[in-house]
Amino acid sequence: MISLKAIFAAWNRFLFEPRSPLPIAVYRILLGLVLLGNHAILFPDIFEWFSDRGTLSFATARRLAGGGGFSLFTFLPQTDAIVWTIFLISCLAVVTMTLGLFTRTSSVVVFLTLVSLHHRNPVILNGGDTFLRIATFFMMFSQAGAALSIDRLIRIARGKEFGPPEPKAPWAQRLIQFQLAFVYFYAFIWKTMGAMWLSGTAVYYTSRIAEFWRFPVPYIFEHIWTIKLWTWATLFVELALGTLIWTKELRYWVLLAGVLLHLGIDYSMNIPLFAYIMIGAYVTFVEPEDLQRAFDWFKGKFNRATHFEQPVPVLYDAKCSFCVRSLEVVRRLDILKRLRFYPMHEAATREAFPDFDPARGEKEMLVRTASGWLGGFFAFRYLARHLPLLWPLRPFLYVGPIRSTGDRLYQRIAARRYCILTPGH
Repeated sequence: MISLKAIFAAWNRFLFEPRSPLPIAVYRILLGLVLLGNHAILFPDIFEWFSDRGTLSFATARRLAGGGGFSLFTFLPQTDAIVWTIFLISCLAVVTMTLGLFTRTSSVVVFLTLVSLHHRNPVILNGGDTFLRIATFFMMFSQAGAALSIDRLIRIARGKEFGPPEPKAPWAQRLIQFQLAFVYFYAFIWKTMGAMWLSGTAVYYTSRIAEFWRFPVPYIFEHIWTIKLWTWATLFVELALGTLIWTKELRYWVLLAGVLLHLGIDYSMNIPLFAYIMIGAYVTFVEPEDLQRAFDWFKGKFNRATHFEQPVPVLYDAKCSFCVRSLEVVRRLDILKRLRFYPMHEAATREAFPDFDPARGEKEMLVRTASGWLGGFFAFRYLARHLPLLWPLRPFLYVGPIRSTGDRLYQRIAARRYCILTPGH
């Protein structure tokens, strides 16, 4: 027998026992990408959907089901400029949330603006949009910025954090998991209350709604046995996603079934982003260790595909606090593990690199390449080719003015590096 005290203790461990923030951080990125896709779809018709001169006035929207909730539009003039401003603020907040910059504040702004847009025109929404609102609400309270974020890089640069991300209470992530499982279980219950789902014919009728057609499915929707199989399989998968997903031994098989179900729906039915909204939330059920193994597998595959073999040696001044912190940031950016760092003052380093110039090393960071040594800004530019997060910046680093300015700026900082931070700060 189990005591009530033991049940409460297990519940508290489930919600509040610190664990790696990696899954919720990955979900932050996936959620942000889905929201960016959502905003990209809305952008061409923004005034048609959200302006008083569009399809639905604000007064009419307030009287519709789903349009009477909180909205920033309630407190602002109903003008095109306000619509545009709220939309742009929402886009900017989504970008910063995805990058993990001011993560909690960005999440709050994303939630407020998304809710405002949804309540401004509830007619264009589907169930996926409802889940987006709920997910962004829980994201505000999560530790999504504790890993894979610019916020973490800033904390590392300031010397406030070291090593792997600290475990955090996962209660907000758990609530997202609960919501996801509830969506599927609730869908299963409602479908079993209809005769067509129990008889196995529901998919036949849904596949005949011309407004939702996307790509042709030549065989499945034309034969009674495949129609029944698809209908009952949908019920089974939704029940599993609402219940069996909590069983560790079955979880990944259930998630795989959910992915296949949604991809099938996305192929055959035009319900924009719905599949990716739901699939993206699956990552909250993935164990941090398995996510790390997946990252390591991808890293190995990518390095082999690009014929990368030996880590790039990076020599730095370990006596300089500013240099050490800067290199800690670079370590976190090195997600492909292509760099190897050597303190230049150690004897082992000088033995490993007999052609190393100590006098040059006193002035700038050095990188050993196949063609020789690179230093300063040019060493950083070379490292950028191995750091995927810096790839968007690479073209600009070769532009003449930026190249010369970057080199001068690096030399000025390097000359004052011992004054920027003192040991212990």
